[in-house]
Amino acid sequence: MRKGFVSAYERFVEYSFPNGGSALDVAAGLGRHALWLAEKLWEVTAVDVSGVAIGKLAEAARALDVNIDLFAVDATEVPLWLDPFDPDLIACMACRSGSG
Repeated sequence: MRKGFVSAYERFVEYSFPNGGSALDVAAGLGRHALWLAEKLWEVTAVDVSGVAIGKLAEAARALDVNIDLFAVDATEVPLWLDPFDPDLIACMACRSGSG
């Protein structure tokens, strides 16, 4: 059995969203989940504090010919431009609260 994100997606999301939807990938890093979802025709927004990671994610998205909205910002300080955004799926593999 698959573990992690893909397993959870197949178990809990795929049935309800067979044609994709909108997704927010918080702490996206190099975009493994964002790219995977975009290839499945999801409308993906990826946020990461690292401009370098977002740049590499942009390159990977171009190479795969997928469209991802990319933002290099601290996820704890996401500006109001995401306020009306209502994603069907939120992926957050490195989210934590507090300082430790």
